[in-house]
Amino acid sequence: MSKQKKIRLQRMIGQVGDVAFELRSLHFSDYCRLGSWVPAVNAYRYENRFELAVDLAGVELRDIEVTVESRRIIIKGERVSPTPPIDEPAQVLAMEIENGPFCRQLTLAEPVNVAQATTRFENGLLWVELPFEE
Repeated sequence: MSKQKKIRLQRMIGQVGDVAFELRSLHFSDYCRLGSWVPAVNAYRYENRFELAVDLAGVELRDIEVTVESRRIIIKGERVSPTPPIDEPAQVLAMEIENGPFCRQLTLAEPVNVAQATTRFENGLLWVELPFEE
């Protein structure tokens, strides 16, 4: 085997090892499946908390799942495709509103108090308040 091929092979083995190490550290229970859409988020930091506004227009509150961990928040759910209430055939001219399952994971810069996290749903926005750990 030539020296150049041996060096290239060693480099590839090193890269495969790096990928294997990263895979071991993943938590597959919180995996967001491919094909899902990602809702937009505005994030705010106050003196004692984070506050998030998540754009979930057209999603029913019962279809939203929020998981708060010390340094991460996961928001999952599903939006049904909006359809006109009229029961007659229609020609579709545009379909720009994303629908189907969604998932958004955010890593938090500081630990939060999971027990004191609160949510409210107003005008298609999910608001999540995450007080810092004391």
